[in-house]
Amino acid sequence: MTSPKDVDRLLLHASSMVGCFEVKLYDIVQQQITGALESIRKQMKELEESGFLKGALSAEKQLALISGCTDLKAAVEGAAFIQVTLISETALVSIFH
Repeated sequence: MTSPKDVDRLLLHASSMVGCFEVKLYDIVQQQITGALESIRKQMKELEESGFLKGALSAEKQLALISGCTDLKAAVEGAAFIQVTLISETALVSIFH
């Protein structure tokens, strides 16, 4: 089993961020990833400017830990934790039920 001290990469299938880990966003549509990264960048800058950014790292340093990937195999390689967030579009959600 992997211990927390051995973890240096997480895969999150959502626009989320965890601590000072490398975070990889996965989606099959590159535009979704690009949009999520832009939204995260904007929100992190706003949090930093208002003094509400959490963690010891600056927004830029935290943002440098976040990237995107459309290749699932590459996205999960080396990941110790994977979070999946279901799609909120009703037509697509029904596929998973």
